[in-house]
Amino acid sequence: VAHAVSSWKFHIWDTRSFAEVVDQGIAQRQALELCESQALAGLASSVRGRALHAEDLPPEPQRQIMNSCFWGRPDTHDTSTPADSFMGLMGAHVDKGVYVSALRRWFSVLGRESFFVFSLEEWTADAVGIYRSLADFAGFEAVGPHGFASVSELQEVLSHTYND
Repeated sequence: VAHAVSSWKFHIWDTRSFAEVVDQGIAQRQALELCESQALAGLASSVRGRALHAEDLPPEPQRQIMNSCFWGRPDTHDTSTPADSFMGLMGAHVDKGVYVSALRRWFSVLGRESFFVFSLEEWTADAVGIYRSLADFAGFEAVGPHGFASVSELQEVLSHTYND
């Protein structure tokens, strides 16, 4: 939700109300998920295997479903800006905040263990703790000779709000 609010708020060219953006975005996402589940059900079991989501498939069947269900239908994605323009899908305020599909695709290629995923709520509750965990995960020092000089310096940097 926070991503949709931020995206809509800072794209002043979008003249739709926030309620319109949310209603359209939810309807588009539901249509996309329905199309993908129908496409997945229609695949031969040898291709589908144990896949529960299109993102669980090998890359070529994923691409085919994406082309059919996303690009092939106007009801599954935002069309308020031309997709082939530099603005692309900038009006897809709701769908840009649905990270699960993109994460599943990346997980299927690189493995879940290659990613450090956290929520905005976790960050808001403990930015220093999340940053330190991220540093450990990525293999760098959060605080020390090659990181911030102190936890208080890290806290100071992380306390700034850049996008309200």
